[in-house]
Amino acid sequence: MMMTEQEARTKWCPMVRGQMLIDVDGGQRPVGNGHNRLIHMETSLFEAGGGGPVCCIASECMAWRQGGTQRRHKENGWVSVNDCETETVEVGYCGAFGKVEG
Repeated sequence: MMMTEQEARTKWCPMVRGQMLIDVDGGQRPVGNGHNRLIHMETSLFEAGGGGPVCCIASECMAWRQGGTQRRHKENGWVSVNDCETETVEVGYCGAFGKVEG
C-alpha cells in the first residue's frame, strides 16, 4: 500500500526485534539478544502519531521504496464535495515483502 512517510511511521513493523531494558540497581540492563531496537519497559510500543519502538521508520530503513507522488484531498478540515482542494504528496512503501500491486 502506498503511503506517506508520516503514515508509515504509525504502522507496526514485523522486522522489529526488540530488546527490553530493565532498571537494575539504578541503571538499565538489557534482557535478551538478537535485537535491532532497544525498548525500555515503561515505553509505549505505539506512540500517538507514530514513532513508537515497534513502528516503521520509513526512509530510514533500507527496505523503504519511493513510490513517486499522489494527488490527495487536503486534510484541512471539512470541505464541500464541490470545493475539495488537492495536494501532491510523496509516497512510498515497504519493499521488504515485494512490490505494491496496482
